[in-house]
Amino acid sequence: MSDEHRPAFERDVAIAEPGLVGARWWNRALQDEAAAMSRRSAMRNLLVGAGVLGGVAVCGVGIVASVEPDPERRPESSLGAQRRYGWNLGARDRALLYEGFAVQLQAPSMLASLIADTTPQTWAHLHDRTLFESPAARPTTNLAEENVAFVPLAEQLRAMATPAMRRAFLVGASVASLFRGRAPAAGLVVDLPGPEAVAFAAGASEVFEPVFGIANWPHPLGVVPSHLTLAAVAHHQPDFQRGRSLRPAPAPPCLVLDRARLAAAVDQETHFDNRYMASLPTAAALRGGGIYRLLYVVASTSALPELDDLNDDMVDLVAAGIAVSALALDAFSVEYTDGRVYYGGDPMSHEGFWRHYPWAPAAPEATEAWQVNAIARTYRPLRRATVFSRAAPPPAFGQVLLVVAGVSVLGVAFDRRGSWNRSSGSWGGG
Repeated sequence: MSDEHRPAFERDVAIAEPGLVGARWWNRALQDEAAAMSRRSAMRNLLVGAGVLGGVAVCGVGIVASVEPDPERRPESSLGAQRRYGWNLGARDRALLYEGFAVQLQAPSMLASLIADTTPQTWAHLHDRTLFESPAARPTTNLAEENVAFVPLAEQLRAMATPAMRRAFLVGASVASLFRGRAPAAGLVVDLPGPEAVAFAAGASEVFEPVFGIANWPHPLGVVPSHLTLAAVAHHQPDFQRGRSLRPAPAPPCLVLDRARLAAAVDQETHFDNRYMASLPTAAALRGGGIYRLLYVVASTSALPELDDLNDDMVDLVAAGIAVSALALDAFSVEYTDGRVYYGGDPMSHEGFWRHYPWAPAAPEATEAWQVNAIARTYRPLRRATVFSRAAPPPAFGQVLLVVAGVSVLGVAFDRRGSWNRSSGSWGGG
């Protein structure tokens, strides 16, 4: 055979012994099994590694969860919290309730002039406009768990009138009639339930300049129903406008207070504590405006002595030479022929007011208002120990409990929608 026809490969040796053929098969089987084992070991190692990493990750989540702070209650000024989180914080889903005859504002645009219509001209430095800022106020931030849209107070505000307000308005006008044309150097401190105090001031506004000392905002769960006071202002806003245009300047002050401001102790887990303390001008401030007497107006003699937060102020005023007397609304009653109210209940006894309060001459025909209770006109403030002495309110007064977790403010304690109230376990910080 020539070289060009020879195969490219040639068998060197042929072995046909059974033992040798079996040995070769066995060696190949061992090699295949070793490779398979290597693959299974690698897969097992990967799975074990993944399990370890998963366990570490779960532990990491547990560690993070374990350091997440529990919610705590933190007290804060109620008014400050309202300015930040909204007038109805924690109760955006609740409506305000009104009394008597309450109607939607006929001209809501009048609210735009509410501050201007209630700001004094002579006594602006003694006026507190806090209440009148609330209708248009908007929150600067939201509570972390709040999911109800904010609605401004102006959209829930109503104008309200009650029989008690009507009577207070008539008495205010009657008092103004006594002082019209006289200059006894006297101012008024009207300490009645908010709506009646507003109505009295409106009735007297042609002679006395209303000066408000109401330092809180309304709230749906508030222990002081100051939305009723604001509703009374909305009702009497035209009277305040007319009084401003008719009274002479300068005019004596009519300091308007809300007698509900101190309220009873409240449960901060169920209510919003919008209480506050009132104060009176100093003797120097009063004398600077030509005022040397104050007439403390209350509903009846049972409302005397003055509320605790005024005791120090009144005693100090007396010590500084400002005379303080009291006047009860029940000293005025209706005279049946003309429907007006008079001191002592009669036009003839009306001028007898000046016999009981001898700061100006009475008309010659004045008769003694003998049926008027003498307790009010003989009242004099005496210092006594109170929890409000020297402007030191009791603990937790006028505060709300915010629920916080770390740096997040979740909500307020009385809000039953909060997650902290749905938890099955207890939480610390309370």
